[in-house]
Amino acid sequence: MADASLLVDLIISKYLYHLPFYRVIEIYKELGGTISASTINDWLKEVAGKVKPLYDLLRAHGLTCDYVQVDGEHVAGHRQREAPCGEGIRVACGERDDGRPVLLL
Repeated sequence: MADASLLVDLIISKYLYHLPFYRVIEIYKELGGTISASTINDWLKEVAGKVKPLYDLLRAHGLTCDYVQVDGEHVAGHRQREAPCGEGIRVACGERDDGRPVLLL
């Protein structure tokens, strides 16, 4: 398994900046690193398995609420070498016991 900082960078690149893995691989190659697509896929499957219990808890909590408010906000995409990579949606869903929103990005 990779270092946590590398995994976070891969996840942010993929899900926040909407970069396909082949572009992330090229960026790392330009920086002198080599990571195969199959290795990245294996790492992300492992990360998904580790965060699934948190997802399950959030989902179970959401299903017990009488009312769930969901709000989406468009977020401009990251630009790599002047090429836009698209837009994302930031989503806020539900609230904590103290009234603060639970944010799902």
